Amino acid sequence: MAQVLVEQLLEPGQTVDETIVAYLEQLADLKVEDVQNSEPRAISQVSHSLLLDIQALSKKSHRRLVESAASHSSLRQTLPSLAQRACDLNNMVPWLDEEADLFSTEFNKAKETKEKNIIADRKRALRLLDNSERLVNVMEIPPLLNTVISSNPVNHSSFLDLYAHLQRLASLHASSPLITSVKHEADVAVRRMAADLIAALRVPNLKLAPGLRTVGWLKRIVPDLISQPTEEALSATFLVCRLSTLIRTLDAMGPLRDLADQELMRNVDSTQGWAGGQHTEKYLKRFIEVFREHSFGIVSVANSIDASFPRLDDPKADLMYPLPSGQKYQRKYFDTSALLCRKFGKIGG
Repeated sequence: MAQVLVEQLLEPGQTVDETIVAYLEQLADLKVEDVQNSEPRAISQVSHSLLLDIQALSKKSHRRLVESAASHSSLRQTLPSLAQRACDLNNMVPWLDEEADLFSTEFNKAKETKEKNIIADRKRALRLLDNSERLVNVMEIPPLLNTVISSNPVNHSSFLDLYAHLQRLASLHASSPLITSVKHEADVAVRRMAADLIAALRVPNLKLAPGLRTVGWLKRIVPDLISQPTEEALSATFLVCRLSTLIRTLDAMGPLRDLADQELMRNVDSTQGWAGGQHTEKYLKRFIEVFREHSFGIVSVANSIDASFPRLDDPKADLMYPLPSGQKYQRKYFDTSALLCRKFGKIGG
């Protein structure tokens, strides 16, 4: 019966809604009195309830609904455009495949070699970037050496450790311009340190322990700077430095010596002859005291320095025990010591 009512109520060609069919079936089951009396009231209540629900929903989410409707209003234009672009992209894929094949076939072996060179250059650049911190550390070695030299007291052990590390790098990377430049700067710092050590040997009142330490540092530094045998030269260098200190100390007694000379001239001019004098006696006592003190210090420290070097098994091969002739001694020892003094500092003054 509900189907018959649907066919009579709906217009031709209009689609049948299942909700309408269900409602007509519900009406068919009701009595005529219920349809006339209670059904309009029920429909009114349901309509009012739906209206209240819609109003409550509009109060809570009307902004979201409006924004959603506004954002989805453009879908009617964008969806066809998106479909057209997707179709165009699908049609262009075969063309792109053909172009890629053509591109790959155009490159010959020469171009492949060029590409390999470019890739190799990129690898070298990446390797250089990875080793940038190490290169910076190597470049910081000369400033560190200068800082160690300028510190007070000087840490000779740290200086020599840094320089030995740089020498190992120079032996491993002899063809590197960076290592060569850094090594040159480090050599300048080593020469400065050697000059400071030789100047330390010329200080007055040099004690045994500082003298041995200074000669020990020189023994480690000098082989990297000169080609002469260092063990034969350092003893003579020490003697030359201490002799220059003795000469400077004796020269500092010039005013006292002048007074003694004046006193001597007065005594010579007098008719009574030489009878001594206060200034002359004072000068002689001071001269003997200074000479004895410095000579004793030079001999004691020099013996200890000589003992620190290894003795040769063959006495004839040892140039210091016994002392050779003057010319040979000068050639073997003082030539090398003079080279050191000329290289790192003056003997006098």
